[in-house]
Amino acid sequence: MLDKILKGLGVLVLIGLFCSLFIPDSKPKDTQVKSLSGTQATGPKKDPLADSLRLTVTKIEGGNYNTIANAYSEAVMTLVIENASGQKLSGFAGDLIIKDMFGDVVANASYKYDKDIPPGTIAKTITLPLNIIDRPAQRVLSISKWTTEFQAVTILTP
Repeated sequence: MLDKILKGLGVLVLIGLFCSLFIPDSKPKDTQVKSLSGTQATGPKKDPLADSLRLTVTKIEGGNYNTIANAYSEAVMTLVIENASGQKLSGFAGDLIIKDMFGDVVANASYKYDKDIPPGTIAKTITLPLNIIDRPAQRVLSISKWTTEFQAVTILTP
């Protein structure tokens, strides 16, 4: 009887060891990158003009409506681009993020603009393609209040 118990425990130990190989450790790992000199690396430099370029979505409407899927295939947005740098910009690229009032991301997209941007504000109409099958993607059309974030990747100057 004792032999059977010990063999059963041995099998359980082997199963536990096997599972530990495939189940990730629940402790967060240190993911900081350090330079060879022992000081912490700073990552890519932030463009000094990034703080002077702001994008704000002021209006969101449904675009083309797919009657078969009973969903919109795009969202039409009014985007206000504010150039507070005091100089003309030649264009920019970055990530546009729309969040609901609780801070949850409802839409995000990479956005590029390759025309001259004078100091001040300009309004543009843009379309954001939506997945007609994915119902959470349609959520951007149902929120009444939102916030906009823009993370500039590249800002071009003449």
